[in-house]
Amino acid sequence: MPYMPSAYLIRSPGVPRSITRMAREHRFGRRRAVYRDQFEVSSVIIVALMMLPTGGLLLYLSLGMLAEFYQGIETDISIAIVGYFFLVLGALSFFAMGLVIYRAYESVVYGWCVYIYDQGCIIQKSKEAAQPFSWNEIEAIWLAFTHRRRDRALMSENCTIQREDGYRVTLTRHGGNLNKVTDVINMHLCERLLPLLLAQYGAGQQVIFSPCGINQEGFILGEGGDKWLSWSHFSHLEIKETFLLIYEQERELPWASLPTVAIPNLLVLVALVDRVRDNSASKPSDQVGGGKD
Repeated sequence: MPYMPSAYLIRSPGVPRSITRMAREHRFGRRRAVYRDQFEVSSVIIVALMMLPTGGLLLYLSLGMLAEFYQGIETDISIAIVGYFFLVLGALSFFAMGLVIYRAYESVVYGWCVYIYDQGCIIQKSKEAAQPFSWNEIEAIWLAFTHRRRDRALMSENCTIQREDGYRVTLTRHGGNLNKVTDVINMHLCERLLPLLLAQYGAGQQVIFSPCGINQEGFILGEGGDKWLSWSHFSHLEIKETFLLIYEQERELPWASLPTVAIPNLLVLVALVDRVRDNSASKPSDQVGGGKD
């Protein structure tokens, strides 16, 4: 899977000199993209300008109606009902405005910026020193997902990236482009790891993605492989928000349900299964029995 810069190219309004110097020192090559996890200030201003007068007007109307009702100027109970309704809407408007402002503040305080280069990336978190991650030094990535409300497509909610030296950094989606960051990292991980894992699999060894793994027999669970599912009975994988579901043929309920945050390089596992399942299903060893507990 070759690197496709056009798919990720974003013009940066400016990159700190320290980041440029770090990229040069690590020979990361040309900068390809800059992804930030920050609310757009203009969006916050627009929401505030909409919510502030709307909420204020609703509260003004509600208090006026309720005052007239309780003072006996208006005796119709519907006036009081409408007044309470406006009061709730006004309070919700101010609550929504406060929530947007809080998320913007959270994004600034706990936000991050990822600079993508040919040979690696540099991750800068708020109030933390920038860290270089060569594509060859990233050991694993752990992912948690959610679904977009409209199309139900998977969206990265947070991820933890680990270098070979054990250093870890966690990125959380507040309002930025975490999906694009994880796409780039997973693409490079697949490009580097898939040939090695396929060779390991072809040699008859177990390929472990703790707490699960695969071998030429099928899926295995547990350190001792005490639960397994043969390729001939394996149906498909499904990522459902925070869980990886493994399905057995002709069964509606999943054979196993594993939290995605516990599986390193989850999307590498999915790509590996896609590559080997057809060949594995045709082997005589896969024609024996079904899933075994």
